Amino acid sequence: MKKDKNIKSYTTAELKANRADSRTDLSKVDATTDEDLERLIAGDEDEAGGHPDWARARLVMPVAKQDVHLRLDREIISISATVTPISGKNADRLEK
Repeated sequence: MKKDKNIKSYTTAELKANRADSRTDLSKVDATTDEDLERLIAGDEDEAGGHPDWARARLVMPVAKQDVHLRLDREIISISATVTPISGKNADRLEK
C-alpha cells in the first residue's frame, strides 16, 4: 500500500514531549466553572444568536435504499475491467 504523505507517526515519548510543549494553561482550563463558560460564550460575538429555534424542527427520515440487480455478460465485465478511467485531462477523447 502506498504511504500517504500527510500521515505522520509518533512514538509515545514524542507525544508526551509535544504535550509538555503545549502553551495551553491546563490549570486555568480545569479551574473554569460552568458559569464562567456560559459568561464567556454569552460575551463572544461569534456566538451571538447561536441558539437554534427547536420549536419548528422536524424529523426527516431518509428514503430507504432500493435494491438494484444487474446481470452483465462476461464480455462486458472483462472489457470494463481493462478500460482506463476517463479523467479530466483525457476526457476530450470521448468526443473523437
